[in-house]
Amino acid sequence: MSYVNHLNLPEFFKPVFEIIAFILFWLFVPGIMLGIVILGKRLAKRVSDSEMKTSARAGWWAGMVLFVFFFIYQIPNFKIPLSLLDPSIELSYLGAVGGSVVGFAVLFGLRALIQSRAIGLITMLLSASGASSLYSYLMHEFPLVDSTC
Repeated sequence: MSYVNHLNLPEFFKPVFEIIAFILFWLFVPGIMLGIVILGKRLAKRVSDSEMKTSARAGWWAGMVLFVFFFIYQIPNFKIPLSLLDPSIELSYLGAVGGSVVGFAVLFGLRALIQSRAIGLITMLLSASGASSLYSYLMHEFPLVDSTC
């Protein structure tokens, strides 16, 4: 079973695509999700005004508390993924482009909001969404790839 059985590639290209798929699925994507959490923490540290710094720190910790609530809610559904090397993930081009546009718009919007009291809400959203998405991505049991394709 592999990432590329359904692509009908020559045997020469299959190992290259296997390596690229593994790097994308298990290093790049989780790295982005972890980067979102780190971005929230760095935003909380970068704020200079003491009142907004308190708001930013409180927002980051509130995001971590929200993640703990999410984690506790997911405990009944917890399964250790058995198919880490054989997920059947397909790329949605519309989702990738839409997510990129929204992501960059949020980053540009951060410039305007970083010096306001909304920084607490922003850091809360970044830390909670980043940690929750990373957990969901890594602990999701993917269906096995059908090797008959």
